[in-house]
Amino acid sequence: MKIKEKPEDFVVEEIIDLPELTEGEYTYFWLTKKNWTTVRAIQQIAKRCGVSIKRFKFAGTKDKFAITKQLVSVWKVEPPKLERVNLADIDIEVIGRCDERVSLGDLKGNKFAIMIRDLSKKELEAVRERKEIVSGGFPNYFGEQRFGRGNTHLVGKSILSGDLEGAVKLILAKVSEGELEETKKFRELCANNWGDWSVLLKEVPKYLGIESSLLNYLIKNKTDFGGALRKLPKKIRKLYVHAYQSYLFNKALSEYIKRKYESECLDFFDFELCFPKEMVVEEIDLEVPGCSTFFGTSEFDIILKDLLKEDGIDLSDFECKRMPELRSEGVKRKGFIKPDDFSIKDMDGDLRVSFYLTKGAYATILIRSLFLG
Repeated sequence: MKIKEKPEDFVVEEIIDLPELTEGEYTYFWLTKKNWTTVRAIQQIAKRCGVSIKRFKFAGTKDKFAITKQLVSVWKVEPPKLERVNLADIDIEVIGRCDERVSLGDLKGNKFAIMIRDLSKKELEAVRERKEIVSGGFPNYFGEQRFGRGNTHLVGKSILSGDLEGAVKLILAKVSEGELEETKKFRELCANNWGDWSVLLKEVPKYLGIESSLLNYLIKNKTDFGGALRKLPKKIRKLYVHAYQSYLFNKALSEYIKRKYESECLDFFDFELCFPKEMVVEEIDLEVPGCSTFFGTSEFDIILKDLLKEDGIDLSDFECKRMPELRSEGVKRKGFIKPDDFSIKDMDGDLRVSFYLTKGAYATILIRSLFLG
C-alpha cells in the first residue's frame, strides 16, 4: 500500500464560514499550494510583497507533500500586489477585504480526497470489512503530525517536569527512526560530547535550524538551558507541551478502547493505538489534560490519572512555572469522530477515499482505521 506517492494523491481543502467581505484592512485570499509547507509558502509570499510574515494569519497548517487549499488574511497589503506574486506551485486567489483577520476559530473542518495505491489482496479485503465500521465513527486520536519526529512529547514532558537540560538533550541528541545518516551521526556526537558546544556547533548540519539556535546560545551561556529553549519561537515550544498532552490522550483512549471493545492494536511511535473491531456508537467528550482539568470518576479519567502518576506529572505541572508562557489549561475532545460524505471508489485497482472531518480530526487516523486486519 502506498499513500502520498505524489502530491496529487493527497488533496485537502479547508471548509470555513467566511465573514462578510466588504471593506477593511485585511485582504483575504485562498492559498493553494503543492510541495510547500504553509509557513514556507507564506514566508515567500511575504518576501515578494515586501512585508513581514507577521502580517499574515491562517487557520491551520497544511501538509507539504500534498495539494492543499486554505484561507489566509494579510494586513494592509493591496490585492494587486498579491495577485502579482508568481511562485511555482503556489496559486493566490484574492476573494475580498475584511476588518478582522483569519483565526483558528474560523475553521470548521477539511475535505479530503486521498489516493491509495498498490494495495495487496489482504489490504483490499480489510477495506471491504472495515468500510462500514469506519463510516460510523473511528477513534479521534491525534495523528503523526502532532509528534514531529517522534520525540516531541518527551521534550514536552521534560519541560513540564522542570528538566530543561533533559529537554534540550532530547532535541539535540536523541536519534529518531528514519533520520538521515548525517543527522544520526550528529546526534550521536551530541550524546558523546555533551557540553562541548563549540565542537557541536561546527558539526551541526545546516538544515537543523532548531539545533543551531540552541547551540549558538549555549556557547555563550553554557548551562542556561531555559534560555536556550527560549531562543526557539514560543509556537514551537508550545508544540512540545501539546505533543505530550496528545500522547496522554492517545494512550488513555487506546487503553479505554482495549478494555471496553474487542480491538486490534497498531504500533505508533513508542506506544500503541487500539481500534475497535466493531462499529462504535458512543458520543463522549474526553479530557486532554491541563492545569484546569477536573477529573471525574469515569474509566477514561481513571486511566488518564494513572498515566500521569506513572510519568510523575501532576496537573499543576501544566502551569509550567519555569516557562509560564507555555501554560496549558487543557480542553475537551471527542473520543470518536464520524466522517461525513465518506466514500471509497475503485480506480483500476487503486482506491480514492473521500471524506470531510471536523477541525482537529486526522485523516491519517481514519486511514489507519480502514486498513486493520
